Amino acid sequence: MTPYEPNIPKDLPSPSVAVEFIKNNFTQYADVFDNNHGAINSSNEGKHTHVIFQEQSVDPEVDGSFDSLYSKSVTSNLGVSQNLFARIPQFLPNGPNNFPIQLTFNGVNTVGPQYQSFLAGGYLIFFGSIPSSTSINSTITLVPAPTEILSVIASPTRLVAANGGLGPSAPLRLNATVNPNNFQFTIKSSPIGAPQITGAVNWLAICKQ
Repeated sequence: MTPYEPNIPKDLPSPSVAVEFIKNNFTQYADVFDNNHGAINSSNEGKHTHVIFQEQSVDPEVDGSFDSLYSKSVTSNLGVSQNLFARIPQFLPNGPNNFPIQLTFNGVNTVGPQYQSFLAGGYLIFFGSIPSSTSINSTITLVPAPTEILSVIASPTRLVAANGGLGPSAPLRLNATVNPNNFQFTIKSSPIGAPQITGAVNWLAICKQ
């Protein structure tokens, strides 16, 4: 079968020259229309099922009260990918106008033990846990490697008693240090007087993409 030709009819001297192409397009119209639309003669006829964003080389301007939603190429440690951006008339009441906001990222990790997703604005969020131990001294390597670690939060999952069990119970004291290479950090526990099982430690890191 002759493929569908989107440029028919053309600006020709006479429609009769293109009549066979026009007939062919009509025979395939329903199948072509079904792409990214609800099928003809269905309950969702004509409704969009997918939206395709053409890549933009520059951030489009916003006009009046309209917002822009568009696709743009982004380079990260996972390579070059297309991501969704938004541009609105004013981001904050007293902040910069028309500031482009990156809404997506081209990778997530839902398998673990290190989980990773993204936040609007070109940020990555990582989280995981360190198993139970008598002391904590663990270095976490983030994958994909971010350009900068902005914040690390370490949280113990249970109370421990100091001085061999004689002291009052309190949350395990933890310290998180970002390593110079900027895609690793180390979590350490402070001495608690005598070896005790501290319970797992949960951690969360927010980074620049």
